[in-house]
Amino acid sequence: MWLSRFSKLKGALGTLAADPHTQGQAAQAAGVALIADGFIGLENPLDGKKSRAGIFGGVFIVVFGFVFYIMATSFMEDLTAYENGQITTGVAVSTNKSTSRDSDGNTSTTCSVTVRYDIDGVSYTKESSLSSSSYCNAEGREFSVSYLPERPNDGRILSKEGALFKNIFKYVGLFVMVSGAFVVLLRLSSIIAGAWLWFWGRSRKKNNPKTSDSDWMGVLQEAWGSSTKKTSSLDNLPSWGNVSTLAGYKHPSESPAAPVPRQAPAGWYPDPSAPSGKRWWTGSHWLDPS
Repeated sequence: MWLSRFSKLKGALGTLAADPHTQGQAAQAAGVALIADGFIGLENPLDGKKSRAGIFGGVFIVVFGFVFYIMATSFMEDLTAYENGQITTGVAVSTNKSTSRDSDGNTSTTCSVTVRYDIDGVSYTKESSLSSSSYCNAEGREFSVSYLPERPNDGRILSKEGALFKNIFKYVGLFVMVSGAFVVLLRLSSIIAGAWLWFWGRSRKKNNPKTSDSDWMGVLQEAWGSSTKKTSSLDNLPSWGNVSTLAGYKHPSESPAAPVPRQAPAGWYPDPSAPSGKRWWTGSHWLDPS
C-alpha cells in the first residue's frame, strides 16, 4: 500500500534532517515519484519498473465495469419480468437454430424459441431474445411469459437461463466498478501525498542554503523498496523524466572540484569532491578520476 511506502519515504527523509537543503531535494524527488506512481502506475519510479495500473488504468476499469452493468440493466431488460406486469403461461411452437464456428473449426449450435400465449382469448407469439443450446429441443415446452395489460403483444419470455445471464453481467459489472474506484482512490491519494511532499521539499530547499552533497537518491531507492544496487552515477535512474533532474539532484562524485591556486605545483592533493581521498592536480586543472 502507498501509505506504507509514504511512511518509509518520510522515515528516509528524516535521516537527512541535518541538512535541510538536501532533505528538500530528496523530498521533491520522492514527491515526483509518488505523483508518477499515481498517474501511470510505476511499481518503483526510482528505478523505472512498471507493474500496475495508475489512475488512468483505474478509470478504464470503472468504465469497463459500467458497460457490463448497463448491458445487464438496459439491454437485458427483456430477460426478466415487468415490474408491474402479469404472468401467464405459453407454449413453444417453434425453434430457430443458429450455428457458429470458432477459430479452431469447432461448431456450436444455439436456438431461440418462439412462444405462443393467450390473453383474454387472443393469441400472441413472441420470439425469445436469448439463444441457448437448451432451447433446440424446446418445442412443446411451457414457458412463463410476463406482459403488461396495456401491451399484451409485447410479452417477455422468462427462463432461469435468462435471469442467471442477466445477474452475472450485473454483479460482475458492479464488482469491476468498485475495484476500479478503489484503484482510482489509491492513486489519487498517492498524487496528493506526492504534491504535498514536493511543495514541502521546495520550501526546505529554498529557505536553507546548500551545505554538502550526499547520495540521497540511494536513500530514497532503498526506502521505496528498490532491489537496484546503489550506484555512484545517474545511469540507473528512470528514463521517464529523471526524478533526480526534476529535484536538482547531483551525485557527490559529480560535484565540481574546488578551485586550487594557479601557483600550486602539480601533485596529489585532497580531493574536494571526496575529502577522504586524493586527486592529481596538473598545475592548471584537476585530472579526471577515471
